[in-house]
Amino acid sequence: MINENTTASYVEETEILRQRRLCDTIEKTLFSRGFDADRRPGYYIQTFGCQQNEADSQRIAGLAWMMGYRPVEDPAAAELILINTCAIREHAEKKALSIIGTYKHVKDKNPGVIIGVGGCMVSQAHRADQ
Repeated sequence: MINENTTASYVEETEILRQRRLCDTIEKTLFSRGFDADRRPGYYIQTFGCQQNEADSQRIAGLAWMMGYRPVEDPAAAELILINTCAIREHAEKKALSIIGTYKHVKDKNPGVIIGVGGCMVSQAHRADQ
């Protein structure tokens, strides 16, 4: 929510608590599948675009950690792959689509991998089906 007296934004306390409960639930689910604090599943985030996307990816990384994931350098070692996209530059869009296609091979090898695509590119009507 944006306070009308300032340009700063903030998240309501109830929303923060809701997100923490969701993170706890996901962590419990992961640990019930054999993962634990010493052997967390990996997450990999690839970011395209502006500084805002970089900042958003940092927030997403924090949430992934709270859910029980750990960062990995190689997407093939990840159980969760997230692509944060950009729609401003056509080159970034095409590169993101190409990268997303390569992650299909990771999923083919490990069907349990979750691949998520977010950012402004996916909100574009002409990209929704892709």
